[in-house]
Amino acid sequence: MSASFETTVKYEQLDSAITVVHQHHQLFWQSLLGIPLSTIVALTLIVGFKMPPFEFISGLAMAFVAISIVVAFITRKRVEYAQFNSTAGHPLLNVARAGPDRLRFDEYVAEIQSRIEAVHNDK
Repeated sequence: MSASFETTVKYEQLDSAITVVHQHHQLFWQSLLGIPLSTIVALTLIVGFKMPPFEFISGLAMAFVAISIVVAFITRKRVEYAQFNSTAGHPLLNVARAGPDRLRFDEYVAEIQSRIEAVHNDK
């Protein structure tokens, strides 16, 4: 649900040292915020305004609570990234341990590192 882009990064632009980053999906934090907010709204409608729990508006608030809990549960796992910086020290390339090739992540990152080192050693 995010933007997708493609670019070419040359090995000579990269430093072979990596930074390991662990990050939750953006929806995790949004759903964690949604749980207490929608719970407060649902309780205010049901307890404060004495609305029946399954009336449209209060039921909708309860549905938001349930959806937020499910989304938080699904996105709870952090994704590991190998971040390659440019030779100037700026983040330039991130490789994620995700998808069907996640088991080959370490091998792939090591291959990128060896290619970067080979390019820098040839200079």
